[in-house]
Amino acid sequence: MQTGMILNAMICFSIFIFSLLTSLSIWRKKKNQADIAFAIFWLAVAITWLFVAISLMLYKYGFFSYDILLNQYGVQIAISLEIIAGIFYAVNRVTKSRIISWFITAIFCFISAISLAYNFMPGSMSYYGNSFFSVEYSMSPVTWNLFQIMFVCVILVILFDLLRNYYFWLKNKKLYEQKYLIVGLAASIYGVIGYFDQQGQLVIWISLLLRSAIIFIAGIVYLAYNEQDI
Repeated sequence: MQTGMILNAMICFSIFIFSLLTSLSIWRKKKNQADIAFAIFWLAVAITWLFVAISLMLYKYGFFSYDILLNQYGVQIAISLEIIAGIFYAVNRVTKSRIISWFITAIFCFISAISLAYNFMPGSMSYYGNSFFSVEYSMSPVTWNLFQIMFVCVILVILFDLLRNYYFWLKNKKLYEQKYLIVGLAASIYGVIGYFDQQGQLVIWISLLLRSAIIFIAGIVYLAYNEQDI
């Protein structure tokens, strides 16, 4: 009996709960479009890990065809939503421009549509292997390459915002925004964890620890948006 898959599913479901609570909290505290995008980002994170948790249970109890369909469609669509919401948040933080933010986001929507179209082709997602903890699938090479390009763009813009905010902390306290420094760093760490998870390598106990860290990251973001209430 693969109890490791149950543990993995429980961790993924916990990520869903904490990410959903974080999303709702950000939505209640929203002050600008960047906050709205960030709330949507964490909602997409919650949906992603809920689907992962369900897919693990489907595989464990022998529903293999449903498992791969959920990974091929549900999980990949949710990840695309993470990327799209993430780029809007990052660009809006840097430019403060609604027009530029929507323009860049529209480009990412177009690229994501191409990426998903390749991944939705019959046979594009195939069985990679399974371990005590998980089952993994390999995706279309085109989808993976486009994902990497979009991921790098999002991370670079977030890192730019982080460095700029850090500079303000050192040189111009009036422009420094502690909340966005914390949540930007949290989003970057989540992105790195998600990137390696998306590679489709077999999950071992170290990967489970990294997935568990996402719960902590969601908690940090929640506290950052609710600092005044604590």
